[in-house]
Amino acid sequence: MNHVLDPPAERDLPPGRARDMRTALLAGTRRPAGRRTRLAVALAAVMVLAAGAAVTLDRRDAGRDLLAMGPDELSPSLRAAAEQCLTWYTRRPEIDVALGDLVVAAEQEHRAALLFVTPAGYLTCDVTREPGEEVTGAVAGGAWPHRDWLPGQFERLLLTTREDRAGHAMATGRVSTKVARLVLEHGDGHTTEARLRHGVFGVLTRGFGVTPRAALVAYDAAGREIDRKPLFEPAGCFTDPAGTVIYGRQGSGCRPAEPWGY
Repeated sequence: MNHVLDPPAERDLPPGRARDMRTALLAGTRRPAGRRTRLAVALAAVMVLAAGAAVTLDRRDAGRDLLAMGPDELSPSLRAAAEQCLTWYTRRPEIDVALGDLVVAAEQEHRAALLFVTPAGYLTCDVTREPGEEVTGAVAGGAWPHRDWLPGQFERLLLTTREDRAGHAMATGRVSTKVARLVLEHGDGHTTEARLRHGVFGVLTRGFGVTPRAALVAYDAAGREIDRKPLFEPAGCFTDPAGTVIYGRQGSGCRPAEPWGY
C-alpha cells in the first residue's frame, strides 16, 4: 500500500508495475516459512511496516474468521489491529483518520484487512500478528482521487488472499446506491455474500477459497444483475459526465462512471 496523495489506481499502472509492487511487499514483510499471501490495492506505492517485538496485541480471539462493519462490531483482536493501523499511519498523516472512521474490518487466522473512510480520503491497512512473531503489515492513505464516482456499480479498494489457505480471500470497497446485493463467485460453483452498509462492502470467504476465475457480482433490489467484475483483473475504462476518463485508460468500450451517493 502507499503513502501519497491522489494515488493512481492499480489498474492505471504500467504493465507489470502492480506485480512488482506485490513482490516488493511480500519480500519486505516478515512471514513464517510456507506462508504465501497476495495483496492487491487500488494504490500506487507500498509502505511496509514492522511494529517490533515490543508491540503486544490482544490475541484472545485472534485466529478466527471475523467480519465487522464499523467500529461497534470490532472484536478485541480487530480493535487492536485497527489501533495498530492508526499508529502506523499517524507517523506521516495526509488526512485525519480516527477509529470512528473504520467502515470494514476482516480477519482470517492472524491476518486482518481494514478500511477507513472519511469525507477527505480513505485508508487501507493490512496487519499480520503471527504468534511469536513481530507484528507486521502495510498501510496506505490519501485524498480521494474521485470520491463521487465509482468504476461501475462497485469498486474494490483492498483484496488479500491466502494461498496457504486454499485461496481464502478478504475484500473491501464501495458500492453505489443501486446495489442491493453483492456476491463473490469463487469460480468453482461456490459463492459468498458480501455485507453492505452505508455505501461500503466487506466480504470474507469461509470454508472455500477463490480461483483465478472468481468475480464480484452486483444485483439491484429486483434481483437483476447490474455489474460483474473479475476479482483479480482491472475494472476497465470509465468516464465522468464530461467524458473525461477517470478510471482506466482511454479506449473502446469506456462506460460512464456511477455516482457514489454517500
